[in-house]
Amino acid sequence: MVAVGGTGDRLLGDHTHHLYFRVDQFNCIHYFRQMEPDPSSPIRNVSDTALWVALYRAQESARIDAHFQDPFAERLAGHRGKQILANQKRVKHLSWPFVARTYLFDLYIQQCLDDGVTTVINLAAGLDTRPYRMNIPGHIQWIEADLPDMIRYKEEQLDDEAPTCQLKRYQVDLSDAPERRKFFSSLQSDPSKTLVLSEGLLVYLGESTVVELSNELNKDYHFKYWIIDLGSPALVKMMNQRIPDLGRSGVELIFGPVNGLQFFENMGWSDKKHASLLKTSNKLKRIPFFMRLFAMFPDPKPPFKKQYWSAVCLLENSSQTRKPIPSL
Repeated sequence: MVAVGGTGDRLLGDHTHHLYFRVDQFNCIHYFRQMEPDPSSPIRNVSDTALWVALYRAQESARIDAHFQDPFAERLAGHRGKQILANQKRVKHLSWPFVARTYLFDLYIQQCLDDGVTTVINLAAGLDTRPYRMNIPGHIQWIEADLPDMIRYKEEQLDDEAPTCQLKRYQVDLSDAPERRKFFSSLQSDPSKTLVLSEGLLVYLGESTVVELSNELNKDYHFKYWIIDLGSPALVKMMNQRIPDLGRSGVELIFGPVNGLQFFENMGWSDKKHASLLKTSNKLKRIPFFMRLFAMFPDPKPPFKKQYWSAVCLLENSSQTRKPIPSL
């Protein structure tokens, strides 16, 4: 079994059998344009993207004007993460969207906690360290689900650290639908006070798999909030071109709905709020100078054809009672 590449926070794979195309926790092997991995590629599989993203977080944390602190990121990335990033010349200095994504997830998580959320479920949690680096109240139940190898690696690396909240980790193969549903059913949480995270996950999934996951979270288990990140088809295509080593590892970025957030509104979610990664990066003073002009234009509207657009989105289950959350 290959470790999953969902959130971009994956690490381990089956290097014996080289099954790099099985990188999805939601059973969508048939949705990937499967290619034979190139052994010369510095990226062995999609899991390795987690390592350079962790380094982006470490670089931001080291700045005097840092917008968040992740003191564990460099430790988790390790030497291999530095090697991978050094080889990705076209994205080596492309930290700004990942900084904005982390910032917005942190912000929306805190706003949901302020709104009364008592349980956070982080699907395919990977290298995320929010239970340690954020000031999560002690009564909050924070749940991480991932494959056994990932859980073991993370526990080894963070063994001497203490989370601020009630952290539980579950070894779950989320590609196994019955096991996934058993996991959701076993959680003793109030769905009306539950938030689900899927940071960096959906872009690796096929459309029908996203629909399946959405229906489970919304209609089957009635969780109140879901934070996702989303990109337009043109942006997904561009990123595949800019990270050729990812394709050589046997995986491509896939999901970028033409109709944007309407895709999820059609399945019972309401757009509580969302923020453009470009505009947020400009606000945080992280985008290159030449891109600041583009950040001044209004966001494109769906249907997305050739427009570049990406955002972090806070979705609310339309069947849940709404309460206002302060605007960004």
